[in-house]
Amino acid sequence: MRCSRCGNEVQDGIGYCNYCGNDLSNNINQQMNVQNQGAVNGYNQNQYGAANGYNQNQYGAANGYNQNQYGAANGYNPNQYGNTAPALGMKWYKFVIYCQLFLTMLFSLINSIQLFSGSVYGGKMEKELVYEIFSSMKALDIIIALLYIGLGVYAFLVRMQLAGFKKNGPKLYYILCIASMAINLIYAVTASIIVKSSSGMSLNVMGRAIFQTVAMGALLVANYIYFGKRKQLFTN
Repeated sequence: MRCSRCGNEVQDGIGYCNYCGNDLSNNINQQMNVQNQGAVNGYNQNQYGAANGYNQNQYGAANGYNQNQYGAANGYNPNQYGNTAPALGMKWYKFVIYCQLFLTMLFSLINSIQLFSGSVYGGKMEKELVYEIFSSMKALDIIIALLYIGLGVYAFLVRMQLAGFKKNGPKLYYILCIASMAINLIYAVTASIIVKSSSGMSLNVMGRAIFQTVAMGALLVANYIYFGKRKQLFTN
């Protein structure tokens, strides 16, 4: 029996595809209907073969034919030519849709709240001091907070596309990673320009942004390779 989604050969009678997780209950029902219909029409493969004096094993032996021997004689191996596709692990895929993307939504919300409230600088006195000395930081914080809200909403949409095995799901995920890195770098560079007279604060902002950018870049590369090997699964 073949999976209707990914096309891989699966064991008869199982309820789901062990390659892509597709529900195979409809396939099983269709097979049962075909078998029942064959019985109703009085057709039985073994009886039919016996009635006509035909036996596949006897016929093959009489003609010196053996499927395994024939394959060996011709150097043919089904696995060698890729007729049986190896199972692809999907644990990382589940981590992405059930953990990473939800964490991206959560951290985007937290970052936006901190920037809107100014709590990213500590208490109320620290916030007022920063905004008094560097007045442009307040406008920057509001803009970046809005971008983080948009990033969180976009992460939710990406999660739905990947969970539904949509064809453009991986591509949207790559865009999410790039957008996250861009927001971090824009904030770090702009903030460093504004607070250039305060080297300690500038180094702190740049250090955090560089760490987040490197981490997201590593995820982007890893997932580009991962989803590239499973692109046949995303066809909806």
